[in-house]
Amino acid sequence: VLANKKPRRLPEWFKVTLPSGKEMQRYNSTTSSVKDNQLNTVCEEARCPNIHDCWGRGTATFMVAGKACTRGCRFCAVNTIRNPPPPDEDEPVKLAEAIQRMG
Repeated sequence: VLANKKPRRLPEWFKVTLPSGKEMQRYNSTTSSVKDNQLNTVCEEARCPNIHDCWGRGTATFMVAGKACTRGCRFCAVNTIRNPPPPDEDEPVKLAEAIQRMG
């Protein structure tokens, strides 16, 4: 019975446009800035579905002092930790370098 059914198309508002051209270059540059400096972003930790849109525009939301949060909001996908490890002493410099590279 299911083999004969055609899949329904998603509505236009549901579709995501992936970056291309200059947006793809900015996305790759943002990715490199984050990875090269070993930084954490809300975009990645919260598994944001719009990461391609923001990073394609050269923007990212950085998490300071690690990749876990101490708040524990129920609507958020970011991991929660009660007693976080000490922050990386080099993080401010790494963050500044990433932001400078992103423009």
